[in-house]
Amino acid sequence: MSEQNEMNPYENQGEENQNKEIGVSAITPCCNGCIRVDPEIGCAVEEGTSTASGFASHAEGEETTAEGRSSHAEGAGSIAIGTASHAEGTTSTEARGQSSHAEGEATRAGKLDMIKFLVESGIDININEGVPKSAPIAHAASEGEISIVEYLFDNGAILDASDPNRNPLFSAIYGGHLDIVKYLVQNGIDITVKYTGDTMRDMGAYEFAIERGQTEIAEYLKQKMDEKE
Repeated sequence: MSEQNEMNPYENQGEENQNKEIGVSAITPCCNGCIRVDPEIGCAVEEGTSTASGFASHAEGEETTAEGRSSHAEGAGSIAIGTASHAEGTTSTEARGQSSHAEGEATRAGKLDMIKFLVESGIDININEGVPKSAPIAHAASEGEISIVEYLFDNGAILDASDPNRNPLFSAIYGGHLDIVKYLVQNGIDITVKYTGDTMRDMGAYEFAIERGQTEIAEYLKQKMDEKE
């Protein structure tokens, strides 16, 4: 069983099977359903509050309509398209920033065609953006966008389990998307990695599913773990 040791979440991101201490006050989700480790944005869970209740309290009042996300994504996509035309052949920080922002918005809005355009334009599909900083495949997993998850994985997206924020399996569990959980497991994501922090102690995907009340997902993960023994 692999574990994550104390480390800076922005260093040694590819290193797996180590026990990791998360030195922040809480683990909460972003408003799009991903996992957040961020004590500075006013969404920290009170000490002693369970991870699940922390997720719920942050999600309360943060619901965004699909129509709003789509409109915002389309606007961001227009910026990216314009940037690609204007900065063709360059790798400027501004161009990359605009494109990665558009990619994140398109992912959360379920815009597969826009994702394809950005990928074909050379965008880095493993860039960690947004709050929390996680790759598009994790955002797509949290939103239940399996077609985007499949497309990103087929085009080189990494199944990053170095941090709970970046772990698309945890994002899929949080959103309750069994189909995406199965897809990720079938494609080799580490289901044994565990995380330890202020609100997580020796918590793996199975334990997280139990805490989230995702019984069907928990049963599936337990079955897969038993098969590995």
